[in-house]
This record gives sequence, C-alpha cells and structure tokens, in this order.
Amino acid sequence: MEKVKVQYQGKAEVLLNALLDGAGEDLKLSNARMVKLRESGDLVALRMEREMNDIYKKKKSKLESLVKMEKNVSCSVPYVVTVGWQDEDGGIFGKESYVSNVKE
Repeated sequence: MEKVKVQYQGKAEVLLNALLDGAGEDLKLSNARMVKLRESGDLVALRMEREMNDIYKKKKSKLESLVKMEKNVSCSVPYVVTVGWQDEDGGIFGKESYVSNVKE
C-alpha cells in the first residue's frame, strides 16, 4: 500500500472550490437551456437565459480569482488534508480527509 496523494487546502479554499464547482454546473446547464431555447424559437426566454448565463460567467470568474488569491495566502491556518491510497494495479481504493494545522 502506497500513499499517492496529499492535498492541503484551507477551509476557505474548500468552500470556494465547492462554490466554483456549483457555478460551473450552473453554467453548463444554462448553456444547454440556451441551445434548447434557440431550437424552439422562444426569443424572450432566450434573452433572459443569456442574461443569466452572463451572470454565471461573472460569478465563476470572480470565484476563480478568489480561489487563486486564497492559494497565495500562506500562514498557520486550519487545513483540510485529503490522503488517497493506491494499490499495485493503480486503482485508488481509499481516501481520507481530516482537519489539521499546517505551518508553512
């Protein structure tokens, strides 16, 4: 058994990444809705969905910049540590997360 991955993230970074994943999903759903509305010819709903799509893009962009800024912060803060184990054939079969204080 060999440890293959250790990832350190601050609590704020974990939250921001979760929000970023949600914004990405919202953007994908909005793009799919825009395609369906374009095919159906509903111009009013399409215009409203385009405005929502722009909002999702701005939200995702701001969250990406916040995640990048949070990664640059280095101090003694609580971290969520994720460790994964891998067996000989390369399959990951274990994953564990816990909160720890790490001094950089």
